[in-house]
Amino acid sequence: MGMITKISFRNLIRQKRRNILLGTGIALSMCLFIVSCSFVNGISDNLLNNVIVYMTGHISITAQEKMGDSTVDIIRDKDKLIQFAMENIEGINEVWEDVNTLARCLGNGKATTMALVGMWEGEGLKDYFDVITGNINDIFLTDEGYTPILIYNTTAEDLNVELNDIIKAKITNIYGVIDNRNFKVAAIAKADNVFMSFASFVEINALKEFMGYKEHETGTIDIILEKVENPYSVIQKADLFHELLLPESAGINASFSINDSTASGNLFGLKLNEENQSIIMQTFSLTPEQYNEFSNNERSILINEQMARDLNINSGERIYFEYKTKFTEGSFSDYLIVKGIFTANSDKNGLENNIVFAHEDVFNKHYFSNLPEQTAVFNIEHELFPVLVKEWEILERSENSDESRIKHQKLNRTDWNGTILDIQTMYEFPMADGVLKLAGALNIISFIAVFILFSIILIGVINSIRMSIRERTREIGTNRAIGMLKGDVKAVFVFEVLFLTVFAGIAGIILAFILMGALGSIVFDVEDNPISMLLINDQIYFLPTAFSIFISFILILLIALVIAYFPSGKAAKMKIADALRHYE
Repeated sequence: MGMITKISFRNLIRQKRRNILLGTGIALSMCLFIVSCSFVNGISDNLLNNVIVYMTGHISITAQEKMGDSTVDIIRDKDKLIQFAMENIEGINEVWEDVNTLARCLGNGKATTMALVGMWEGEGLKDYFDVITGNINDIFLTDEGYTPILIYNTTAEDLNVELNDIIKAKITNIYGVIDNRNFKVAAIAKADNVFMSFASFVEINALKEFMGYKEHETGTIDIILEKVENPYSVIQKADLFHELLLPESAGINASFSINDSTASGNLFGLKLNEENQSIIMQTFSLTPEQYNEFSNNERSILINEQMARDLNINSGERIYFEYKTKFTEGSFSDYLIVKGIFTANSDKNGLENNIVFAHEDVFNKHYFSNLPEQTAVFNIEHELFPVLVKEWEILERSENSDESRIKHQKLNRTDWNGTILDIQTMYEFPMADGVLKLAGALNIISFIAVFILFSIILIGVINSIRMSIRERTREIGTNRAIGMLKGDVKAVFVFEVLFLTVFAGIAGIILAFILMGALGSIVFDVEDNPISMLLINDQIYFLPTAFSIFISFILILLIALVIAYFPSGKAAKMKIADALRHYE
């Protein structure tokens, strides 16, 4: 084997001209493969870990709350959901509150519509913005009469404003109230892509106040994962989180009183609809007339017989309830009207003596707006559990933006009350889904282009190897005549190609990094162009990985060896006399 290796290496050096040309083709193939893979990886990494993060996050928790005809996008207890996400989703990098709204804005004689986005103060904040003028930290300062704002240079041009100028904005809060606000330009940043240029940033608590959110409330929770390489892993994590996010019953531990009598009890809400009517009537032994009387008065409650005796209360009388709220000092209180008295028997119907059931309208109104400090929990296995008001209902998962749109259209046609959560990934937001589809199309186009070039170069390499072996047929005959075995003849050519491919492959890797460095240093003027979202700092972003380089190297090596193996095997099988008589 050592002699065969020496002969192969000697032949490689001896035929310099042919091998330099052949090695150049192999090196170019390797270079194109690595540059193409790095370009595609760069696009995917930039979109998944930069552009998508700004737009929607990787996983989002959204909530809708409906009371009667009014629907509000609001998460009442944000910390509870954030803590649950942190405990159950692996690989979380950051969790953001996503509070934003569209506002019609007026600058110096020019107007435009822009998206106001709430922003937290943080040490890594400067990494997200390329500030042209002003100080990004100034947006967190209080300025009497004005709210500091960071805008992009494109917005500054649209509004004809500069640093410290005033922008007047008309904002509609989540409850439909329109208000006028004044903003002072604290900083102007350069937009990295056209999607980012539409947004402007203010301190998040200031925007929450404008929008009608309290400190413990928010609009959407965006979850940003650590470096995402496989986008489908995001879907898997969202699906698992969705399965774990099972709601409990919404219950209030409250104090009930009438005159001088007081009793402690657990208040739950009943969802009143045709589907639940028979269960409610059967559980509480209600006649159709009694059920109608209960359902037609939103302040109605059903109280258990033991509490009714303790409080000395009869059907039709008012009863007052009070409970301590979770996020405000003091207590909340209101009155209810007893519309029925039922027998609570833990052995017979599984109900305890301290349970009170309220009409869903009055319960929803008080529970969600004034979350209790002490909650009450109902047995999830009880037959009455499905008809109780839950702390939230959760929508089914959807795979893409079209399914998400259909899902929400169906929800809008449904008569529901309470809170509904939706767990979404970036694939379910139309704009983000469009960006990912565009990236996929560009990846396919780049792959096809590289494949065509690679095939052209590869055909040249194949022909060169075949011609090289054919031209050396007489040499093969000479070697066979002096005693070289057929297998050794084949091995000489295979090792020769192996050495050539290894050296050329290494050269191709070096050339690929030089080419990527050169292309990556070019600054493109793509402002206001959608293609800018594929760039970082107006430059092409290449992301070579050890895995992609290794695969490219092994692929080129295998192709070269296969190409060399069969022609050399055919040549080694020639008769010695025929090989010696061969003339090229």
